[in-house]
This record gives sequence, C-alpha cells and structure tokens, in this order.
Amino acid sequence: MAAGRNRELLVETLGERYQVETTTDVETLNSEFDCCVFDLEQFNRVAGTLQPRRDTSNLVFLPFVLLVGEDAPETATTKAREYVDDVIELPVKKAALLSRIGNLVERRRTTVRLAEREAQLEQTVEDLKLKERAMDEATVGITITDPSREDNPLIYCNEQFERLTGYEDVIGENHRFLQGEGTDPLEVLNRVLSHNLRNKMNVIEGHTELLQDEYDGDRPESLDIIESTATDLVGLADTVREVDAALSGPAPAEPTDLTDRLEQLVGAVRERFPDATFRLTVPEDDPCRVVVPRFMAAIEEAVENAIKHNDTPEPVVEIRIAGQSADWISVGIEDNGPGIPEQELDVLETGETPLNHADRLGLWFIYWVVRRVGGEFTVEEAEPRGIELTLTVPRHRAD
Repeated sequence: MAAGRNRELLVETLGERYQVETTTDVETLNSEFDCCVFDLEQFNRVAGTLQPRRDTSNLVFLPFVLLVGEDAPETATTKAREYVDDVIELPVKKAALLSRIGNLVERRRTTVRLAEREAQLEQTVEDLKLKERAMDEATVGITITDPSREDNPLIYCNEQFERLTGYEDVIGENHRFLQGEGTDPLEVLNRVLSHNLRNKMNVIEGHTELLQDEYDGDRPESLDIIESTATDLVGLADTVREVDAALSGPAPAEPTDLTDRLEQLVGAVRERFPDATFRLTVPEDDPCRVVVPRFMAAIEEAVENAIKHNDTPEPVVEIRIAGQSADWISVGIEDNGPGIPEQELDVLETGETPLNHADRLGLWFIYWVVRRVGGEFTVEEAEPRGIELTLTVPRHRAD
C-alpha cells in the first residue's frame, strides 16, 4: 500500500494484534508472511505475481486481502476476487476489519500447524518403515508386545524369530508360551525344519509356475514331477505341524459336538471336491461330545486322503458315527478307493525301522491323535473295494 494516511491508520489498527510491515516492493511477496493487505492501485501492480506465490505455499493457506473505496469500479472489484480471499470496502469499522482479517490469519495459522503435523507424521511413518525393515531383516529374533492390552500379547515378530523357534501364528499370544514345554530342543527343531521346508518348497513352486509360462502348454514331464513333489512336501510340512499341535497342544476348553462338526466338515469338503460323493450318518438325538485335541483335524485328514488317493472316476466317502457306548464313541470313514499299501499299515503296527518307512504321514497323525487319549485306530478292507478307518475315542461325560 502506498504511503499516506490510510496506510498509517491501517498499521495502527492491525498493529494492536500483529507485527505489521509496510512496503511497495513486489519482491516482498516472496518473503514469509501470514497475510497480505493492499489497495487497488498496488493490487493492479502485483496481480500477476499472486497466483505463483500461492502455488509456492503448497497446501498451506496464504490469504490476500484487497481494500477498496466506495468509488472503486465494480468491474475491477469483480476481477480482483479471482485472486484475493476477501475484498473489504472502506470505510470499515475497526472491529469488523480486525474480525475479517483475524479469521483469515487464524485459518492460515491452522493450516500451517496441520502442515507441520502432516510433515512430522510422514517423517514418523518413514522412520517406522525404516525400523520395521531393519527388524524384518535382522539376524536375531525380535518380538514386540503391547503391555496396555490384557495379558500383554505379542503384536509383532520378525522372520528370524519364526526361523529360530519354528512358531508362526504367535500374534495375540502371550510370550509365556516360549517358556513352556514347547521350547524342548527336539520340538523346536521340529518346528524350525517344518517352517523352513515349507518356505523352500514355496520358492520351488513359484519358480515352477514361472517355467510353465515359458513352455506354452508343451511342458516336459519332469516339470510335472517337480510340481507334484513340491506340493507333497508342503503338505508333509503342514501335517508335521498338525502332529506337533496334536502331541503338544492342550485339550480343548469345551467339548466338541461331533454331530454339528461333522455336518460342517461334509459341507466344506463337498465344495472342495465337487466330483466326489459324501454321505454322513449321525444319531438324531445324541450330540456325541468328545474332548480330544485335534480330533476333527484327524477326521478331516482321513476324509481328504480318501479322496486324494482315490483312483475311481466317482469317489465315494461315507462318514458315520459307527459305535457308541457310555464311555466310547467311534467314527468310521469308508471309501471306494484302492486301499492302503500293506507297507503303510505294517508301520503302524511295528513302528519305523531303517528299512520300513511310511510315506503317508497323515496315517501317523490320525494314529497319534487317537492313541494320545487312549483310543483305538483300526483299518479294515471294505467291500467290494476300498477301506474303512475307525477312530475310537473316549466320550465326554458331563459331571
């Protein structure tokens, strides 16, 4: 604003609240300020530099105010509104002037604070990402817990922790599980080997898929063998985890209702194996409750094996509660497949020897789940073909 009485009055009024600097130098627009006030004459001089100055402020609001007299041309005022945030007509009451400029300055300061906080937040996020990468790639196991939550659960563990302990699904658990029987050296080795085996097989499967694309459908038989073997080994690692959970895990807190759970299982496998036929027979008025760790997992293993090893075009699997008494419940799984090789069955009776090994770890899993609770696992031939597995376990008796 040009020198004169109007500028003096404006400086005096605004000076009660703000630090005021006066100038007619256009370069001043490149300096730091919270609000710029000018008259129509000075506006016409600097109008071309206002938008570039706004652009340099990025997301921070920077107000410009135009003061005009009563005799100012309306066309000039209308054009000015495209560049400024407020047009104040003179004369104006002191309180009104302070209020209108004060609102703009406060808006400016608010956006400055928000921009500063946003910058701090972005920096914090970058710092956290850097630290997270450092923890993810650390050569030592790292875990983080949340003491503000009940039982101080784990909220983070890095991959090295999983490699060292073999544990994967630990988020939400209390770290006390690391001090229990599960830290026995052989059990830790078992989990670590299972974890690493699965990871390596996933890498092999991934590269196999990449190789498939290069053959355009005319893939060699060796590629099928690699893919099939990798899938089998991943399944083996998963079964090892199930076995470990069955042998070391606690009993279920609540009894399992076999009637409901078997109906759920049949519904699930029907979706996964639409070409197979599943039949379920359960008592109508008896829930048949048991308290056996991983019992449903063992039944599911038996059902899946009955389908995966079936060589008929129409696999059939029958699941039924085969026998009941006051103390025992038996679940039978019968199929129309080729049966189980004699060598596999012999191993269940005689145990592993240097010259006698079982390829189907799933059979061992079912056997261990049942035998751990003092139950019985039998395998019999079905007619006209196939086998029937019977899993007999203690019935839950309510006190």
